Amino acid sequence: AVPYEGVTASVDIGYVLLGRTRFDVRVNRDTTYSLAEQPYYLSTSYGGEVLHNVAGPLDVSARYTRELLDYPGIDGRFLAPQQTRVNRYGGAVLVRATERFRLGVHYEFNERLSDDTPSLEFDRRRMYTTITYGF
Repeated sequence: AVPYEGVTASVDIGYVLLGRTRFDVRVNRDTTYSLAEQPYYLSTSYGGEVLHNVAGPLDVSARYTRELLDYPGIDGRFLAPQQTRVNRYGGAVLVRATERFRLGVHYEFNERLSDDTPSLEFDRRRMYTTITYGF
């Protein structure tokens, strides 16, 4: 196994402007087991989301996240270090049916880019719904 030495962190900061618009910023850095030949990768992600109340129970949101996946490489196995980038863009329309119940329709675009291994690249678009209930 290849040990990891370095900083890991998770930061999530939010701010509400004028009671109608919420801004969230997130930064995460941690190791994750890899399904590839590499034993793990270092994931560093940062991004944010804006949630705005349009009127009454109707909200809209937009978000973006960029993630860097750093694979360390292993000299004994002839595995070179690699870096892959993942970009996620999205938006949603949300309806607060009650104080604790929300319905959402989301659109998301993901793309994975790799200078070292083009076979790992992809892009995906999807639309999905969510139901959220809080206790």
